[in-house]
Amino acid sequence: MAGWIGLLVTALNLLPRGQLDRGHIAYALFGRRHARIISGVVVVLMIALGLFVWRGLLTWAIIVALIAGFSHQQALDDVTPPDGKRLAVGAFAFVLLLLILLPVPGAPRRGMVNCPYMGARR
Repeated sequence: MAGWIGLLVTALNLLPRGQLDRGHIAYALFGRRHARIISGVVVVLMIALGLFVWRGLLTWAIIVALIAGFSHQQALDDVTPPDGKRLAVGAFAFVLLLLILLPVPGAPRRGMVNCPYMGARR
């Protein structure tokens, strides 16, 4: 249970939203305008997934929106584009987010995702 919560918190920190780590990465890679669009899409996606997949995501969407904020502090150097190494780190962070949030293998055959909050349904 503690490992699952640790991974969930890590995944939430990797969401491209405001002052979260991935929000900083999105701002650095795509600029202010695109980072705001990506940030809005993430919140809408979390709300949609909360309505149709797991209701707990609604709570997390509210927490992420309130804690991470809606804006980002301007960077000191907004002109220089990121080099290849920084793009690779940004891509790695995105892949890490996907690996953490992917559904449990075989979940569609079982009919539900194995979530500790859902209890033991069989």
